[in-house]
Amino acid sequence: MKLYILSILSLFLFASELSAQTNNGFKYQGVLRDASGNILDGQNVNLNFSIRQQTINGTIIYQQTINQTVNAIGAVTVIIGDGTATIGDFKTIDWSQGPYFLETAVDITGGTNYSTLGTTELLSVPYALHSNTASKVQNVTASERIAITTPTQGQLVFCTDCGANGELQVYNGTLWTNMVGGSIQTP
Repeated sequence: MKLYILSILSLFLFASELSAQTNNGFKYQGVLRDASGNILDGQNVNLNFSIRQQTINGTIIYQQTINQTVNAIGAVTVIIGDGTATIGDFKTIDWSQGPYFLETAVDITGGTNYSTLGTTELLSVPYALHSNTASKVQNVTASERIAITTPTQGQLVFCTDCGANGELQVYNGTLWTNMVGGSIQTP
């Protein structure tokens, strides 16, 4: 049975965590239906993801398979980079050598007879685009951050002794705020 993907809910790239460790993956969500438009509710499927370099038919530099059970609304949610790699190592992809394209394929019987659903270019998410203009983040203590007399809007600091594990803070033009939300109380 030929399978159609009727909608892709979202494709997210995750940037690095505050400690500069990467998530080593990005989220993929999609809705799977059969050729008649019926949701594949509760069905066990195998998904095959290939990352191709330079063109839509370019060299596959990474490929993985993931076995997944489709939920009640036909959705699957997976992390690309967190499956069983059949080609390459996700952690060693040099993202500066793109463009890169994601090819998605599925076997609705849970086997390895994959039907390709499509290929799309991987694009940056807005937070990742900020890295093109962001300045280097300084590691400072709370007292050192308070002592910054002329911060510039958008200036980033990592306050090493703020919060339980330190906090990434940004100057919004008026005051310092936590990147995860909320104003910073200054003494």
